[in-house]
Parts: sequence; structure tokens; C-alpha cells
Amino acid sequence: SAAEDNATTAMISLIDFELSGPNYRGYDIMKLFRKQPGKDRQENMRRFLHFYAREEGVSDDMISDFIKQAEIEAEMIEPLTWIEAV
Repeated sequence: SAAEDNATTAMISLIDFELSGPNYRGYDIMKLFRKQPGKDRQENMRRFLHFYAREEGVSDDMISDFIKQAEIEAEMIEPLTWIEAV
């Protein structure tokens, strides 16, 4: 039935409006993970970036490079993520 077809293809998209502005990718990623302890942050960020790369259509042979580059961007911009509007 049409209802069953719609139920199996429906998708949900979540939008975090705090991070929906025109920020750099590394900024947005670091804002999500900056408060986690060192090793947990690194593992969780890599896991997130793996799925992020897949959604971006990055080929399997390029995912590792994509993750490394995104991690570098996030680490470089971390100090700016602590500046909050008052």
C-alpha cells in the first residue's frame, strides 16, 4: 500500500540551529566534541566523521584522508569555539 511505501522511505533530519550558521566545518565539529575528555573526544569525533564522510559521498579509499583533514581543521579552530556571545 502507499502508506507502507511511505513508512519505509521516510527520513528524519535533525537541525541544531545553534550550529546552523555559516561556520567552518572544523568549528561546528569541535563545538560538538570540545567538552569530552581527550581519548573519548578523539574516538567519538572519528566515529562521527566516518559517518559524516559517508553522507558526503566520500569514497571508501578516501575516508581515512577525509577524517584526518577534518580532525586537523577541528583541532586548529578549537580555541575559537570557546568564545561565546554574551
